[in-house]
Amino acid sequence: MTLCFTTPTGGSLTGNVTVTASASLSGSSSGVQHMIFYLNNAYLLTDYQSPYTFTLPTNQWVDGTYTLAVEALMPDGFITPNRASVTVIFVNGVTTPPVNSNSFTPALGTNPGNGNPLVVVAGGDGASGENNVASVISLISSWNPNLLLYLGDVYEKGSFTEFFNYYGTNSQNFSKFLAITDPTIGNHEYTNGPPTGYFNYWNNIPNYYSFTSDNWHFISLNSISQFVGTSTSSVQYQWLAQDLATNTAPCTIAFWHEPLYNVGPEGSQSNMQSIWSLLVQDKADIVLNGHDHDYQRWTPLDGSGKPNATTGVTEFIVGTAGHGIQTITNTDSRLVKEFDAHTRPEPFGALRLRLYSNHAVYDFISTAGTVLDTGTINCKKASGATPTPPPTFTPTGTPTFTPTVSNTPTLTPTPTHTSTPTNIFTPTLTPTPTATPTPTATSAASKTPTNTPTPTFNPTPTPTLAASNTPTTISTLTPMPTPTPTSTKVGNPITLIPTADAYVNSSSPTTNFGNSTALRVDGSPNLHSYIKFNVQGLSRAPSQATIRLFFNSTSTTGVNINGVSNTSWGETTITFNNAPAIDGPLAGSSGAVKTANTFVSINVTSLVSGNGTISIAVTTTSSTAISMASRETGADAPQLVITP
Repeated sequence: MTLCFTTPTGGSLTGNVTVTASASLSGSSSGVQHMIFYLNNAYLLTDYQSPYTFTLPTNQWVDGTYTLAVEALMPDGFITPNRASVTVIFVNGVTTPPVNSNSFTPALGTNPGNGNPLVVVAGGDGASGENNVASVISLISSWNPNLLLYLGDVYEKGSFTEFFNYYGTNSQNFSKFLAITDPTIGNHEYTNGPPTGYFNYWNNIPNYYSFTSDNWHFISLNSISQFVGTSTSSVQYQWLAQDLATNTAPCTIAFWHEPLYNVGPEGSQSNMQSIWSLLVQDKADIVLNGHDHDYQRWTPLDGSGKPNATTGVTEFIVGTAGHGIQTITNTDSRLVKEFDAHTRPEPFGALRLRLYSNHAVYDFISTAGTVLDTGTINCKKASGATPTPPPTFTPTGTPTFTPTVSNTPTLTPTPTHTSTPTNIFTPTLTPTPTATPTPTATSAASKTPTNTPTPTFNPTPTPTLAASNTPTTISTLTPMPTPTPTSTKVGNPITLIPTADAYVNSSSPTTNFGNSTALRVDGSPNLHSYIKFNVQGLSRAPSQATIRLFFNSTSTTGVNINGVSNTSWGETTITFNNAPAIDGPLAGSSGAVKTANTFVSINVTSLVSGNGTISIAVTTTSSTAISMASRETGADAPQLVITP
């Protein structure tokens, strides 16, 4: 394979620059799965389909000389060892690292007028720039929605460059709905470190927030419990309890990324159980999730997960917005509807909600224009007649949509929220919000990214939101302290993803493979993988700890897990020459791996004695290379599952 940059070819660059790369193949190659771009070795963007091209906003970096590089990932997991690169010079008059000091304001949606329902669209797992995403966006446009709830994940790692291209600017891609979008954060936004791309693109959005439009109260939550707590003692839970206690709207929708109830391959996120119970207690009506790339609708479930048509909340999983469809792997009697990779045509699409004063009409509609699921949900706190059945959706004409905000409350001061974010890049985030009698909203990100540059992030205080002369209201946003890694309460399993992982290769002793989507091991030549976890939430040694590794290939030998006493190695700096010694005893082995593309669990209880950083090495005695998924893959990242 030969990788080349078509544009740019070098020299000085100003403003938004088109970047295009190509691959020339020979021999028995299966083609390119996707291309991964870097700037000064820092992750930039993943492009999933040819032509491999995107827009680089050069004015988001300080003027200077940079190396733009690209590598290719093949369908068999092989990554080209030598990146193609070109030297460029950014010339924009930017002398200090740009900082975004704007403030996020939840979108209330356009006013439907004339007694019409508020048309709300929900979908996630779609901002990747692929053709199927464009079809979903066209479908949504044809509905002329008043509000869009984006349910998380901008691919591959939620960098600002990916948000800039894949959520979009200037009405491209999902930015067509920018003025009416309320997002929630996904796990992919965390796969390259702190989710600075998400917080910057959305103008220092809080981790969780709420607003009210017409008779409906909307609540966006953060389900990634490793970074923002979800247990009853967490700040997010306490904020939600207060928010629900002061909510007077008769109908409530909560939305977050990772579902509590799920029969798909991503599994159920039990850390949201306490929050689910709190929503049931307050008579919430609907929960919307993404994460699993399929559609699921569950029967109304009470606080303990039992079917209850009177008190239960209805959960929808709508991870169908364009980045692939997965296959549902389990069954559950509480699941009412499901559409996955076995559905033909594949169910790319979105959920359309028509929200009335006392009920919601839902339709899950595919990009083929087929209504796959439809029904009505009555609001528990509302009174009124039972609604009439919903009409059948029939797409007509060419989808068009021009957002016009007509019921947004007067804000003092008015936050900037334009279609093209300015002065935005992945900074070091050091917000220090302080709760006062007058609530304010601040960004809740606190971790420092490793990518360069790392400017200081000092957001200005968010104004108190106050509705004025408008038929809708919006709740104020409660400040959040700097989050620390948090796990579920003691007694429940704690699932952690790595803080770093990489493999080293004796054949390339000075090369770093920390950005690879694969962890590789081999006995000849020597390839070892290193994984690091930050254990939190324990008050004593756990009863059990298990490593879960996703194997891309089979192996008659399998892998061994050893502890590594040195935890100071870095994901983007470790090489074979500087890798720490594998000095710990054998903690566990996988044995033969007979099935590819599956998770394998290995007992490593001896490695975990309490809170703190643990480092492990993965090796094999086999002379046949073994490939496993790294944390860069997101959904298939290694996991440390701890039972307290």
